[in-house]
This record gives sequence, structure tokens and C-alpha cells, in this order.
Amino acid sequence: MVQRDVQESPSAKFMNARLPGFGDNETLGKILPRHHVREDGLMRINPQTLDALLDGAYDTQIANYHVVDCRFDYEYNGGHVPGVININTTRRSAKKTVLVFHCKYSTKRPPTFAKHLRAKDRAMNNHVYPKIHYPEVYVLEGGYCEYYRHCVPCCQPQGYVTMDNPNHALSHKEDLDQVRKAKFRRTKCYTYGEGAVK
Repeated sequence: MVQRDVQESPSAKFMNARLPGFGDNETLGKILPRHHVREDGLMRINPQTLDALLDGAYDTQIANYHVVDCRFDYEYNGGHVPGVININTTRRSAKKTVLVFHCKYSTKRPPTFAKHLRAKDRAMNNHVYPKIHYPEVYVLEGGYCEYYRHCVPCCQPQGYVTMDNPNHALSHKEDLDQVRKAKFRRTKCYTYGEGAVK
């Protein structure tokens, strides 16, 4: 029955990546102002919230944060949010760690990576359910495109290279081939107490 629920989740249909959606309790206890997207269950933040996070507005509530840029190298090199981790080139604490995923528009790659991370995190911590390493997972609404529109002076460098830029056609093809080869396998779901990780 658990397997059927995972396969029929709205996120699995939306993403076609066979990854379970985030649960309904995902909205509880969040630090950042956000809104919930029903299709994949992920929390969205806007560029102003990301800017506030970068400027330290939430430092008293979190231990650290990571902004994960899911774009290809040439897109990242053409301009990016300051201090991001580009996944093509991530501790526990009393405070929480915030993870913000984004790509050009944040519609496909970030939700896929965020769900993959959450599935792995749940699998590793099923023996202490509902605790997980990274409860504060967000997707930047509108992606780098929207962030760039609102926060050009913050971008390093102050530029924007799109995914389909003709100057990077070969890299684009190679990167897409790598993405297509990568398989995000569905992790087995456990009821509390089953299959504890050793």
C-alpha cells in the first residue's frame, strides 16, 4: 500500500521522476516566509526572501544556509546568486541549516534535486522519524531569472547566460546527456520503526 501511494503522488506525475512528494506537514515550523505549491509539495520563497536570507535577516534562527544552483556550469559562470554552491563543480547543530535550490526558472531541476535529497534524508533517518538532517528545504520561486530581475547588483558577475545560449551549445548537449543518464531512484518508504539504517 505504501508503494502505491508513492507511485500515485501528484509530484510523481508532475515530475515524472518517480520521487515521492513532500508531506503535508512540510509547512509546519518553517523559518522563512514561503508558500506551498500543491503539485510537488515544496515550499517556494521569493527573491526578496532570498535577499533577506543572504543579508543575515534570519541569522539568529539558523546555523547556516546553502543556496544550491542547479544550472549548468556555463549558466552559473554567466551570473549567479552570491555564495551559491553549483552542483556541477554539502552538520548538525542546535540551529537549523537552510537549503535553497534553484535553476533558471526553478520548475524541473530544483524540485527534482530537493525531492531526491529529502528521500535520501528520510531513508537515512527513518530510525528517528520524523527527524531529518535538513528540514528547511526551499525552492527559489522563479529561479535565477526572477532573482536576476530583482537583484542585479547582487549577482556575481552581473550577468545572465541562458541555458540555450548558442555560444555554449556543445556544453549544453553534454550536460543534458549527463542529466538524462543520471537516474534518481525511488527510495523505499518505511513505516516508523521498520528497516532502521545501520
